[in-house]
Amino acid sequence: MPSSGRSGLRSVCVIGERWPVAAFNGQFPDPTDDSVVVRYRVDFRYPAYSVRVEENLTVIVFDHDFTEKHGIGRGGGGAGGLAAQAIVYGDTARCVAGLVNHLIDLVQGTFEESAENPFPHIRRVGIRDFVSLDSFPVDSEGNRVGQGMSLANLALYSKFAERSVGIVSSVSFSTMADIPPERIKILRAVELLNGGYHTEALLVAFALLDSYLQQAIEELLTAKGIRKPSVFSRLVRERRMATFLGPVLKSLTGHSLQKDRPAVWENLEKVNRDRNDAIHDSRDIPYERAKRGIETTRDVLLYLGSIGRAQARTPDDVPGQDLGIERLPFFFDCSEGA
Repeated sequence: MPSSGRSGLRSVCVIGERWPVAAFNGQFPDPTDDSVVVRYRVDFRYPAYSVRVEENLTVIVFDHDFTEKHGIGRGGGGAGGLAAQAIVYGDTARCVAGLVNHLIDLVQGTFEESAENPFPHIRRVGIRDFVSLDSFPVDSEGNRVGQGMSLANLALYSKFAERSVGIVSSVSFSTMADIPPERIKILRAVELLNGGYHTEALLVAFALLDSYLQQAIEELLTAKGIRKPSVFSRLVRERRMATFLGPVLKSLTGHSLQKDRPAVWENLEKVNRDRNDAIHDSRDIPYERAKRGIETTRDVLLYLGSIGRAQARTPDDVPGQDLGIERLPFFFDCSEGA
């Protein structure tokens, strides 16, 4: 139940997994607010959903006070309450995913990898793992009040399986030679993000950004007649991003990211700090900041591509000009109308 005197939200999430192997329940402090107690129950078998391959689906119920932190109006689902605030759907879903992963971290940190471990297959989840997520308000006693908000459209398997039947056998796939490796890498970062691995997603995106930027600078240097451009680029060890996208790019093309795209430049500085926190201080990066890192990587790659097109003598001179990354498949992203 929510803390005494506070109204809250109950979320029932169904995970498309067969873990864990023993039902359990308990409570823990909200990882972002120690004054709030999160109560949970984990169980199996959710017969309301038809998933052909399942025998057991994991059902997790959270009782939690979302009202203050997520702008959800107290007590109701009328025109001014939960039902009218569609934008909170994505925020609530991500918050619930964060609570699920916090619980998984506690379980994994408690039990050793041994034959006696009652949860041998448990893993972190992302929003794409939810078969359904239904949330509704409760009062301070834990009683359901008003109309809830159903996120049952997250019924992934039944929703997408029908649409995909027969497509794989008839579609003509691209070959790996046709797909820019940068596209594969950034989609891998999005996949990690959607799967709940936020820090890892940021690091994959940043590694892509670093390598692509170095390649672009070396190609520009080659075009200027520098015989061993990699020697020059490797001499830049401090503030590589700022140096390459600032004075070096300016001297080679007349452009600089800070002047041309100040908002992207500002985001890049934030992403660089997040990357340093993750690498040097082993900090976990939350969903929103990891997503910003991936989006910033995309924006910088597209920016460099636009400069390349302007500088190129022929279309063949433009590296990765058709990356196809203008829109990325962030799952359940309200800002993109999902």
